[in-house]
Amino acid sequence: MLWENLKTTLTARFADTAQRTNKFLNLFDNLVQDSGESLLNLSMKVERIAKQAYPTFSPLNLDVLIKNKFLAVVPEEVFDRLNIALLDKDLAAVPFEKIVSLAEKVQTPKTKAVVVEVAKAANVIAITPEPVANVQAAISLRPNSGAVPRTNCTHCNKPGHIQTSCWTLHPDLKPARNSNGNFR
Repeated sequence: MLWENLKTTLTARFADTAQRTNKFLNLFDNLVQDSGESLLNLSMKVERIAKQAYPTFSPLNLDVLIKNKFLAVVPEEVFDRLNIALLDKDLAAVPFEKIVSLAEKVQTPKTKAVVVEVAKAANVIAITPEPVANVQAAISLRPNSGAVPRTNCTHCNKPGHIQTSCWTLHPDLKPARNSNGNFR
């Protein structure tokens, strides 16, 4: 007896009323794909709202309604590709799950695998020069208006090198002569 009272109370409370059905009819009519929503989630939403909006439909009619509504709310390029894929098939004979999986396949374009080779970066040491406060003063201190001064060796007193790289002390450091007899 107690079980029967609970059953009738819950049935009356959660019964499909006209107001509840009208709410789901409005949801069903205004159904669109949200941004970032996958086609699988969209198909489940269409199926759930259709069953609540049309509780008195037969399963066959409800299935056709769900398929048509799903095809109406998918993006246009997916709809066009689905029409091409399902051109020679009867929509009532194709299961809804197959339509959804086919829509997911045609939605994602095939991407090519690109192999990117990554080289290890060399350590870079940044040498920052000390800023010169007065540029005009620095230029005026240069001899010969900025020309590089010739260096003389303190060992042999010859120009072009210093004692650490003296040619008489280290003959292997002397630059080679080119074909016309000039130093390189």
